Amino acid sequence: MALTLGSSLGVFWLVRRAYLGPDGAPVAQVALFRTFFGLGLWLAFTAALGSSGVLADFDRTPPPMLVLVCVALLGSLVISFSPFGTRVMQTMSTGWLLGIQGFAALSFLGLAYGTSMGVGPWLARPPFVWLPTVLLPLGLAAHVLWWRRLLR
Repeated sequence: MALTLGSSLGVFWLVRRAYLGPDGAPVAQVALFRTFFGLGLWLAFTAALGSSGVLADFDRTPPPMLVLVCVALLGSLVISFSPFGTRVMQTMSTGWLLGIQGFAALSFLGLAYGTSMGVGPWLARPPFVWLPTVLLPLGLAAHVLWWRRLLR
């Protein structure tokens, strides 16, 4: 849970930094609010779905958890290639880019560990539901932004 909240605050900090003017004053308070509100809404939505038990129904075809993870990953890609993603990518320092790669590897290892144990109902409940629905998409976005920055 601390990793998810810390990562969410890191995203908020990056967005805030991307929208600072030359004098250090925020130039787009609306963008900051939308980012903070949207991320909080996604955390609450995925936690509510996980708490309700809907995501733990792995007998359905396709499993609701798979659908939610695919939506999260697709959303991550859309945001990474949007003008918003471009602005965040342009303001990230090399140190941040390298640090995020380490975080993304941890996120992937955690998901691999969870799936190797046989994806059980525990992965579909909070706070573990945030591993594939929040941390994995953030890791994917980090990789995409990293490669976009390297290839420009």
